[in-house]
Amino acid sequence: MGEMLTYIFSSLRSSEKRLDVVTRAVSKQRSFNKQLTIFAVMTTANLVVMKIEQKDQALRIRKLEKEIEELKRPEGE
Repeated sequence: MGEMLTYIFSSLRSSEKRLDVVTRAVSKQRSFNKQLTIFAVMTTANLVVMKIEQKDQALRIRKLEKEIEELKRPEGE
């Protein structure tokens, strides 16, 4: 009877240890997933802002090119 109780309690202790290991692993994974999500959101936001700035620059370049062409033309034309 004593051996059976010892076996049961040692098995419970072993299961609790494994459960603690799994709990820690899940906690670390949750933290990693949170950091990865933040990184993905920030990267996406950065790409959107860069695209907007790129379009703005292209528009300004076109305006400057037109202005340069107008300045190159003689005043009589």
